[in-house]
Amino acid sequence: GVKDDIPIATQRQACDNYCRQHGIVVDKVFADTDAPTLPVDQTALVNLLRYCRANKGNINILLVYSPDRISRVVLDRVRTTMALEELGVRVDAVDGGFDLDSETGLIDAIVYTALGARELNAAWRRKQEGILSATTE
Repeated sequence: GVKDDIPIATQRQACDNYCRQHGIVVDKVFADTDAPTLPVDQTALVNLLRYCRANKGNINILLVYSPDRISRVVLDRVRTTMALEELGVRVDAVDGGFDLDSETGLIDAIVYTALGARELNAAWRRKQEGILSATTE
């Protein structure tokens, strides 16, 4: 589901705890500090992919709080996951995520992604309506 209401500090703490519990050594942390207004507005993801390419063979796990932190668009998430796998990087999620290799996991991901996109679009519309209303007053 959509995790925008969970503060980044809380997500980071959950990731830190997961790493300690699973013996994962953190090499570098990437986080967008603002909720992106557009799906393509993910500077941290771009930097992460660049970093993984530059350090191919040295990075083997990407831990995210939830798979929708990569992208709410399932196709983008699958593409990103595949690109990371080609670099030898497995994606794990603190919340267990979705198994995109199984039909059930993929269907679950599609449903939750659609719900998340709906919420994001509604929030964007409300924001735009607020801007429009503020400019017409």
